[in-house]
Amino acid sequence: YQRRVRGGTLEDYCLDFILPGSDVELSPGGRNTALTIHNVEDYLCAVVNFTLKEGVRKQMEAVRTGFSSVMPLANLQLFYANEMKILLCGTAEEKWSEDDLKTAIQPDHGYTSQSSAVLFLIQVMSTLNGD
Repeated sequence: YQRRVRGGTLEDYCLDFILPGSDVELSPGGRNTALTIHNVEDYLCAVVNFTLKEGVRKQMEAVRTGFSSVMPLANLQLFYANEMKILLCGTAEEKWSEDDLKTAIQPDHGYTSQSSAVLFLIQVMSTLNGD
């Protein structure tokens, strides 16, 4: 079974188990593991795992250490999630303008500020109202 992606097969793109835009191997020997239709699910799971867990572990430990220097972490259970959001983020509602987003967003991984996907993202984000 060969799935076509923009006119070619997945194998035609010569991808491997490296986190996009970095040199991080997503598995042992990832640099030498070709991405195929047969292992694409493993690849996607590894990208999500690194992006949301392993890749931010040090930062989350720093947040945890910072919180614990102010008060015992067990005390955080006293707050509801919306109360924590207000404490950490404040109450100001931010309206994102397209100009603000264009300034703040720095595309990479082959995208540019003029890529249609980036322009669409900015358009959609500028319509969000925080609800």
